Amino acid sequence: MKFLVDRLARRRPDPVVARPRVSEPPLPAAAVDPVVPERGGLDFASRKLIAGWAWPRDGECHALVDIRLDEVPFATLVADRQRPDLAGTGRTDLGFILPVDLPRDERQIAVIARVRGAPAALAEAPRLIPPVSAVQGVDNPDWYRDTTARFLAWRFDAGAYFDGVYNGHQPIYGFGVQPCEPGWLERYTITHAIMTELAGLDFTTLADIGGAEGYKGAMIRELFGAEVLNADLSPEACRLAERIYGLQTRAVSMEALPFADESFDCVLCSESLEHVSQPGRSLAELLRIARKAVVITVPAETLEQVSSSIQSGDPHAHVNWFDLAAFDHLASALHQVRTRPILTLDPRWRAAGSGVEAMVRLFKGDERVRADARAMIAALVLRDQSLIGRGAGFNGLIAVLQKRPCARDKAPVSLERIMDFTVPPVGRA
Repeated sequence: MKFLVDRLARRRPDPVVARPRVSEPPLPAAAVDPVVPERGGLDFASRKLIAGWAWPRDGECHALVDIRLDEVPFATLVADRQRPDLAGTGRTDLGFILPVDLPRDERQIAVIARVRGAPAALAEAPRLIPPVSAVQGVDNPDWYRDTTARFLAWRFDAGAYFDGVYNGHQPIYGFGVQPCEPGWLERYTITHAIMTELAGLDFTTLADIGGAEGYKGAMIRELFGAEVLNADLSPEACRLAERIYGLQTRAVSMEALPFADESFDCVLCSESLEHVSQPGRSLAELLRIARKAVVITVPAETLEQVSSSIQSGDPHAHVNWFDLAAFDHLASALHQVRTRPILTLDPRWRAAGSGVEAMVRLFKGDERVRADARAMIAALVLRDQSLIGRGAGFNGLIAVLQKRPCARDKAPVSLERIMDFTVPPVGRA
């Protein structure tokens, strides 16, 4: 195991993916192409995302693109994202992706994009964003929430049992004890990061918003002695949290939480904010009901990944993009905002986690294999931060948003206690 960890530590960092940026000051006008005057195309436009591509001038590595909404200037972007689909073709098209949060209303919006200096708008422009009520997708909050709720109803009820035993969303039966969803290394890494942050906060009450079957909420109750409420969009998940852990629960929509201001010392929202249609409104609700702090974990995916999820129209997809600066805009209104990366992108770390999990599944019931695998997963969880610190990249974030001072000195919770937190097999009610 030490050999594996040492090898992981020597992994060279992956290249950083470039991101769109607003240009200041304006760049010189691009030369007009007499053959293709529009110099690019507008591929997609919604109330959450505008995306397309453009050709740069000869010898340049980007193209400047002006975005207008209903003829009103909205943003200026630099198209500089490499397109993997064009690798080896000799073409120099560059992509641009702009996450937006336009009002969810009945106004139709015309999106126009033009390369700076080109005589014509990008091909396929203008693109019309239809009224919210005409959309079946993330632009329509009511449709998206109801469709997601139907998916979750299946996940936590009809589709939740294997051979009569509940298939845990988290490793509720302990490491390697099935059935539970895959990704054990990532799940333990996220949970360890959350408990480490909570260990440094002074709280006696907590709401876990998006808490699913109650695994993290029940763990927090045991580790910190806090009074915990488990809330989720899915009533089925709430019933499971009551039955498995005896938690107080409430079925809620994150965009309109039914709690009074500052009802809880702390609020936890883990791996949920990326799913909601209106993240700004949801974040405001989380902060409203917290008295002291909000702890959030979210994926840190590429814009291409989030763009693909939005365009797919699938319910419960990752439709919001976050980076290390995602919560910085709150700093002036709060006591403190801290965001740090988690979930290294080191491919050997991830391959080791997948390999260990596959081995346990293959040798199901072999306690010696499970014990050895558990020790290896524990070592990998504890290696996450050092690998990120060495430049390996990351795929997740944890943020602590303090409304008022609430720090306390306390030793971090041991990973062993987290991995020892288990329940017996859960059958149908």
